[in-house]
Amino acid sequence: MSSPSSTALTEQCLAAARDPSGEGGRVYTELFEETALEHAKQTDSRLAKGHPTRALEGLPISVKDLFDIAGSVTDDDAKKQYPQGWKAPKPYLRIVPQPR
Repeated sequence: MSSPSSTALTEQCLAAARDPSGEGGRVYTELFEETALEHAKQTDSRLAKGHPTRALEGLPISVKDLFDIAGSVTDDDAKKQYPQGWKAPKPYLRIVPQPR
């Protein structure tokens, strides 16, 4: 039995998060769909080329909204203060591009 691709797994997670009959609308304040799918495709490409997997590679994750993520704000007060989002990643959480 083979494992699902990272892309398929990410698409399933995103679909569950968007499902109006589920908890996604209440639980998630923001979805980074394009970024998540791009990273998943990069992982699938790496694995198809025989590169070894890295810890947690290809697994979709959710991040608690009290962590700062570049391009996003954490709560309503921050959204008022920074309506365009953060200008740069905070040192404790960055989305790191995957090698091709």
